[in-house]
Amino acid sequence: MTEQRTNIFLLRHGETTWNLEKRWQGSKNSDLTLLGIAQVEKAKVNLSHIKINHAFVSPSKRTLDSMDILLSGQAIKAFVLNDLREITLGSWEGKTHEEVEKINSEQFYNFWNKPELFNLENAENYEELQHRVTTVLENLFNEYEGSNILVVSHGLSIKVAMAYYSKIPISNLSKMKDPLNAEVICISKDKNIISISS
Repeated sequence: MTEQRTNIFLLRHGETTWNLEKRWQGSKNSDLTLLGIAQVEKAKVNLSHIKINHAFVSPSKRTLDSMDILLSGQAIKAFVLNDLREITLGSWEGKTHEEVEKINSEQFYNFWNKPELFNLENAENYEELQHRVTTVLENLFNEYEGSNILVVSHGLSIKVAMAYYSKIPISNLSKMKDPLNAEVICISKDKNIISISS
């Protein structure tokens, strides 16, 4: 059987209230803002020329709400995959960036500047996050060969996946740009050759 081109369209959820407040979300929920809704609606228009065959989403409310907008009016169901969730950040979740910097300045610095050293109690590190997210994406590539797959996830989850497929080490993650809210990034696989576009 001839291998076919497989496309995974990765989309970060729309802007949320906690994004505006610079508050750590992780596994906790906050609602999409009006701008966030508009961002996802624009992404839906940008994707309208593509026939999506399969859709998968993180269990967070912000991603589920984004997926509902993207698939409204379409006869396709999104399946929730827990491993598409955002990085788990333990005691930081719900706090503002400013609060966390005061409480734990060393790990706050590592999170942004030395990701390979980030190690917070009851939280995931970058390697753990990257492993679980890329395991999901590899399974999708293998199971749905030749398909267009829509995946709605989170900023850091998408960023570590892009690093993996671009062969960029975790230690250089801070040099990569963060995915924007509702930005669509396509990771394509054709004859085991990976390409990334946005």
